Amino acid sequence: MTAYELDHLAIAVPSWRAPTEYLVEHLGGMWKHGFEMPEFNPCQLSFAEDMRIELLAPGSDETSFIGRYLAAGGGHPRPHHITFKVKDVEETILAVRNNGFEPIQLRLDNEVWREGFLHPKDTGLGFLVQFVEATEDPGELASSDPFKSGGLSWLPAATGAPVGIPFLFGRLPAWGSAPRVLVDILGAEMVEVERGDGWSTSRFSWNQGADLLLTTHPGQSGVHGVEAMGRLDGGEWSDAGCRALVDENALVDVLGVKVVSVP
Repeated sequence: MTAYELDHLAIAVPSWRAPTEYLVEHLGGMWKHGFEMPEFNPCQLSFAEDMRIELLAPGSDETSFIGRYLAAGGGHPRPHHITFKVKDVEETILAVRNNGFEPIQLRLDNEVWREGFLHPKDTGLGFLVQFVEATEDPGELASSDPFKSGGLSWLPAATGAPVGIPFLFGRLPAWGSAPRVLVDILGAEMVEVERGDGWSTSRFSWNQGADLLLTTHPGQSGVHGVEAMGRLDGGEWSDAGCRALVDENALVDVLGVKVVSVP
């Protein structure tokens, strides 16, 4: 109904360096922008078709919410939120409330970046949802990126073109309200792609950005929320068998997610 793009995955990290080096060396990521603030330090790297990964490091303030989030997870990198771009943030807020949810952390006073969030405990998705109406890219909101002029001397040179990140993959204990949030509020197209003994996997798609593959695994312990992202070195890809591919891959420690190559 309201979102037109899955814009990026944000990952909380102790510092930018190790995950940025991985994203550049292994996935061809290109530095987009980065800023340091008291609350948190965000940076973004872009990939094919402008899909992005955002890294959120603790800011200089001792009460930085990213610092607290990392501490709650044992200090290890882990996904923080997924950002969806919407055409009208107030329309999205109305859709949220009409579906029985209440948005949190609404910030509507900046005309170029108006946002709100949905808490994972409310949606059952296992990750924080950010929805944004943006008239400018965050990298254009400041006159210059201080890290582009000599501040990234440690950044390795990309050895190839940026790869595609065609999907993000997550697990849920049950479908619950997740389809309602993604389809009725955020306007995704939902198609079931696989089904097994007590589980199913569905693909949620928007007009732009990555797809979201979600699978249920009732009664199983382990990861709930974002677990992996796809890697595509060109061409088309198939969503069939992605659950098995995720199971076969190991966690990339510096990112807190798995990176899965798809045919």
